[in-house]
Amino acid sequence: MTINLGLSKSHVDRLCGISGEMYRHLYYDDKNARLSIGLFVSDLNEQMKKALKPSSSPKPLFYQFSGHDNTLGPLVNALQLEFDAPIHPAMGSGLLLEIWKDKNDGQHYFKYLYYEKETQLQPVKMKQCSDYLCPLSILQKRYAVLIPVDYEKECKI
Repeated sequence: MTINLGLSKSHVDRLCGISGEMYRHLYYDDKNARLSIGLFVSDLNEQMKKALKPSSSPKPLFYQFSGHDNTLGPLVNALQLEFDAPIHPAMGSGLLLEIWKDKNDGQHYFKYLYYEKETQLQPVKMKQCSDYLCPLSILQKRYAVLIPVDYEKECKI
């Protein structure tokens, strides 16, 4: 169901751009990002570690987390993913993390893919990476910055 509020597509696009700028200003800062999305990043990191840990027992190859625009917006900015313009994630948007292992040297790499509206999955790279496929160690360093050591203490103003 669509509700017409008298806004043109250009008005809606402009409002989404302003919201995207707000996300960028609030969550590109490490401290704000750590306090807002850091506990979620900690959960992502723990699942990633479990998936990569050698084990003789079967383990999931796919993990799914669900959220809203106010989860995804802070996350893509905290991870410092590069987009053409600041984004406000639309309904149904998604972020996919793929982890790859080089069969020759055993090193792990990662790639983020972003989906919005009717577009195909689009690769997005982190500011710290020179390519879409990037050494996993770079992601682990970024996660370490974003995960609060003492959340309660850091929240006190």
